[in-house]
Amino acid sequence: MALMGCKTTVDRETNAASETSPGSTVMYFDPFHGYQIVFFETPETSWLWYPGNRTSLPALVRYKGSDVCFKYGSHTFNPVIGKQGGSWDCTPRFILDGLAVASGEGDIFGLSDGTVPYRRRKCDGTDGFARINVDPGLYKQGCG
Repeated sequence: MALMGCKTTVDRETNAASETSPGSTVMYFDPFHGYQIVFFETPETSWLWYPGNRTSLPALVRYKGSDVCFKYGSHTFNPVIGKQGGSWDCTPRFILDGLAVASGEGDIFGLSDGTVPYRRRKCDGTDGFARINVDPGLYKQGCG
């Protein structure tokens, strides 16, 4: 049976609006970066509170297949991988989901105005997620 007038393939790039939860803040943890806090302002924009930074970093967001991609400004630098910003950096969605340790509704830390409440250290997860229990084993993975 053939379907007339219907697409038989799925586009690899999807509309970001179907993939994100705009208006939410997520805290991620990995042993290399430590805690990173991201406010997803819209389906296509986010703000990153990276350890050591004095400001929040805006990024474009897009979804490419099963990857979540971020593009930070060319003036930024990723110290873990030694890469200058300005190009798309993609991570499989299941990995990003696995790094999420807490989340909440709204711009909890006011990141969308380009500021951060204070200069955090790598292993400082903030008190903004105080009601969330974070696995103490995380501290053994680069913070202990």
